[in-house]
Amino acid sequence: MENDPRTENLSEITDHVQLATIIDDMWKGFVRFWWIVLLIIIGFAGAFFAYARAHYVPEYQAYCSFVVNTETAYGYSSQYYDNAAAKQLSSSFPYILTSGVLEEIVAEKMGVDEVPGTITADSMADTALFTIRATADDPETAQTILTTVIDNYQDVARYIIGQTELKKMDESGVPTKPINGAGLKKKALIGALIGILTSLLLLFLYALNRKTVRKENDLKAHSSLPILGCVPRVR
Repeated sequence: MENDPRTENLSEITDHVQLATIIDDMWKGFVRFWWIVLLIIIGFAGAFFAYARAHYVPEYQAYCSFVVNTETAYGYSSQYYDNAAAKQLSSSFPYILTSGVLEEIVAEKMGVDEVPGTITADSMADTALFTIRATADDPETAQTILTTVIDNYQDVARYIIGQTELKKMDESGVPTKPINGAGLKKKALIGALIGILTSLLLLFLYALNRKTVRKENDLKAHSSLPILGCVPRVR
């Protein structure tokens, strides 16, 4: 048995009417309770802003760049593009870090149980340029870690990659600005967006639970009476 096209069209019209009714009720709810919506948005934005500010930990990074010189039969090679040395140093430094030997030495020299920061290194592709970076939540600590690493790195590296010389090219000194931002504005915007979505959800629930009679079917749905009264027709 085929469906009646008129029934399907009537169902689509009914769905559109219901959707329009819900949207209309949501708008009426917003007009009535706009100040509550505004408070919800401001509240979420302020909460996210305060949380981000309270939990923000600045990170300072000190770095120093070197040119890698390797020892040959004729002494140290100071060629700028010593690709083999740079590649070898680049691949070996992560191993030196993960082995924990260097960090233990740095912690011992600093007089602490563990390094109060992180140590990383990277090399520029196809060059012998090599950069060591130390990151901590205090600029002086970051600089101290970097200096201690530079002073003790070769003692560990010589047993893994042999004798090398790091010729200092550039250094940051004591960092003056953190490398990570607090992102307070972004967090506040995220909070405001969540506040808007929360307000839309509350308005939607308000519209669904709003008892308003607009047509005959609404009257039958909310009461058992087919009619409440009538107005006589007078000619």
